[in-house]
Amino acid sequence: MRIWDTNLLKARSINRHGSSGATFSPILHDPMGASLARFRLEPDGLLGVHEAAQHQLFLVVDGDGFVASGDDGPVEVVQGRMIFWARGEFHGLKAGPQGLVGYVLEGFDVAQDLMLGLWATASSTDDEPEPPADPGN
Repeated sequence: MRIWDTNLLKARSINRHGSSGATFSPILHDPMGASLARFRLEPDGLLGVHEAAQHQLFLVVDGDGFVASGDDGPVEVVQGRMIFWARGEFHGLKAGPQGLVGYVLEGFDVAQDLMLGLWATASSTDDEPEPPADPGN
């Protein structure tokens, strides 16, 4: 067993798309293209609106903020919430006054299996959530 303190991961600043107070720390990247990274937004930090290059699953582990996607949003997110953005979906994230920390898993071809299980549960923004038409693409 090995244990790491994720607060000690090397952080890279994100300055594109009007972002401010945003950093990411790569954790893993596999040969098939899936990756996992830690994101941190300083209080009132901003991850500017950009297009998802691949499917992304974002888990908020600390703090709170607001997400927006396309014409939707802003929607408040708090610790324990997960957000899914499909490849090609424009989205952005703004931290609240306490900042926000999350982990993003992206580029996975198992999106359909993973997401179908989540779609079977109620989300905070949909009364009857439906899976994307083809989440594997």
